[in-house]
Amino acid sequence: MARPTTVTQGNPYIKSYVAAAQILEGTFVKRSAAGTVTPCVDETQPNHLGVAASHPIEQDALYKYAQYDLVPIIINGEAKVWTLEGDITAGMYLLIVNDFGMCADDGDKAEASTVCKALEDAASASYTTAGLAATAGTKALTVTSTADYFAEGDLVLLDGGTDATSEIAVIDEILTATTLTVKENLAKTYSAKNMHLLVQCEVEIIP
Repeated sequence: MARPTTVTQGNPYIKSYVAAAQILEGTFVKRSAAGTVTPCVDETQPNHLGVAASHPIEQDALYKYAQYDLVPIIINGEAKVWTLEGDITAGMYLLIVNDFGMCADDGDKAEASTVCKALEDAASASYTTAGLAATAGTKALTVTSTADYFAEGDLVLLDGGTDATSEIAVIDEILTATTLTVKENLAKTYSAKNMHLLVQCEVEIIP
């Protein structure tokens, strides 16, 4: 089961930029303006600068940099990145799959959209729970299908159908098979949506 962990690996070159928007550790970023970065989005040529590393000081929001925070970026080398897929195997190329800067499988060969190469297997299955219901400003979630394969500390994507109506949360407590809480108040409201487990994968950044 995936857990949020430090995203710096190996001996990378790190450079710091100012966040122009909220950024999740372990996701790809791109230039926003001089000296600032935003999350990379799903596009043909993402023009990525690198991966947001773990911060040595605890942020106000768990694992997230707020606007104007100084963000250390892993420019090259190895890093841990977040992916929506659980069937990634070592050697696969990955691309950015959403506006949060997360990755998914790009197949066997690198193309213009490729940002990194997997150095390990991510997981054996991709976990999704259906029927998500939650209200903005609260921490409680309910699902119609079982949440048993989720655990406290897991990072999840609450899928509202589009990137603009979705958000990332950290599970705080599993109350029953269909009820759980997250660590921070939700920004969005959900009705009959999906919740996806996010899986970390160690990768080699492709400049």
